[in-house]
Amino acid sequence: MTIYVDNTVLSNFAAVRRPDLLRVALGDQGVLLEQVYAEFVAGVRLGHLPDVDYTWFPVRPLSPSAHAQYEIYRQGLGRGESACLAEAVASNGRVLTDDRDARNLAARLRIPVRGTLGVLTQLVRLAEMQLDEGNRLLHTMISAGYYAPMEDLNDLI
Repeated sequence: MTIYVDNTVLSNFAAVRRPDLLRVALGDQGVLLEQVYAEFVAGVRLGHLPDVDYTWFPVRPLSPSAHAQYEIYRQGLGRGESACLAEAVASNGRVLTDDRDARNLAARLRIPVRGTLGVLTQLVRLAEMQLDEGNRLLHTMISAGYYAPMEDLNDLI
């Protein structure tokens, strides 16, 4: 199943300079839509995000079947979130986002959604990192501006 990754999650892993962790967690299922990639590149150009290597992600345009939903979702969401949700609806995919409004809409649409905490938790459960490293990365993400609903992963493991 394809997982459409939003810029909120990309930014968090870029902030800790660990884009490789998304590759481990998603394998070949992760996809960036052009709208999301444009948001990430703009953040790098403006100096808000470090320039990390996400070139392993396939970057795709929004499919024609997703355009109408994209325009509807754009009324309340950003370009990246709207694109991810529209494409997930069109292709029966999943979404990775930390945007609260996007997550709420995904729940109403019954789109499976996870975020940064879900990825970190998955990596700990798969023994790709220890819990203390996951917590350290989470704390660094929070220091960089991530509004996490919790300050450590302990209750999720």
